[in-house]
Amino acid sequence: MKLLSFNLNYNTLQNQNKICTFINKTNPDIGFFPESLPKFTEKFNDKFNIHSSCKYHPTLHIKPLTRNSNSLISKQEGTVNNHFLKHGIKKLVFDYSTTDLHYLFVHLSLNPLWRKEQIKELAQLTDEHTILAGDFNTLSLRELQPFTEKGYLPLIQQPTFPVWKPILPLDNVLVPETITAKAKIINTKLSDHLPIIARIK
Repeated sequence: MKLLSFNLNYNTLQNQNKICTFINKTNPDIGFFPESLPKFTEKFNDKFNIHSSCKYHPTLHIKPLTRNSNSLISKQEGTVNNHFLKHGIKKLVFDYSTTDLHYLFVHLSLNPLWRKEQIKELAQLTDEHTILAGDFNTLSLRELQPFTEKGYLPLIQQPTFPVWKPILPLDNVLVPETITAKAKIINTKLSDHLPIIARIK
């Protein structure tokens, strides 16, 4: 199973066609895109199931699905639920389940105190069948300790942001020790984040 996690930075107009080509060439089984424009991800509805939602809690009066959304595309049939974390403003987690695995796709808070609470909460939602992926906004891999204490492995050890000189490990894929997986960063400047491709067995 191939997973693509890629913060699109609302895929600026000049890069849309290139991003489209990149996604088609990568041909993931599952793709998670923080900061995506739904009209862009709709271009893939001929080959993927698509789920887009506002990343903020519904009680915030923000226009949904404009420049506030995250998107998930998948080839495999599964169940997607919107889970909202208790802390922060960016609360949305895509809770996606297939017959074999459980995925939590995240775009966490920029505020370090809120992010710490979000990570603690997420760690309580995991089990040996759960994979986490997305933009964690972590300034250091040490912030992921609540996951590593539960036997989770961050597959990416290198920085992913900004693309012109990566210094921050914002993006990652985490898997429990019971799941065999590997991941790599793709060197492309289509967004301000570097994309991650993970292969999960």
